[in-house]
Amino acid sequence: AIGGSIESMNREAEAWLAGTGEKPKWIGRGDGPVWSRLYSDNASDEEHPQKYCGELYQLLNELSVDRMIVGHTVKKDGITSICNENVWRIDVGLSQTETRAGKIGASEVLEISQGGTVVTILSTDIKLKSWKQ
Repeated sequence: AIGGSIESMNREAEAWLAGTGEKPKWIGRGDGPVWSRLYSDNASDEEHPQKYCGELYQLLNELSVDRMIVGHTVKKDGITSICNENVWRIDVGLSQTETRAGKIGASEVLEISQGGTVVTILSTDIKLKSWKQ
């Protein structure tokens, strides 16, 4: 693994954030857990079902979680999922610098309810007032 076990990576990150440790070398890497676009880049739509979903299922099982939610890569068609809805890509470009929000202004939110068993995309067509028309 990039930074060792999940437990050691958590300890290193916690110490760094608390000011009691050095910045972990893996934390800013493009293939590290903070900045990785492995499940959000444009190629992921076609590559992941064959190439990466099996690894993802093992990771989710090891972490005892049901799904992964990723951002940082705008999906101009709105919130989407891959790997049998085990990865949700939620960056819909709400920043003023992104064209999707600036042009259509549709806001989307991923709602996870009923103890994590139900996932729903909530949408609105109302333009946010903070964006210039």
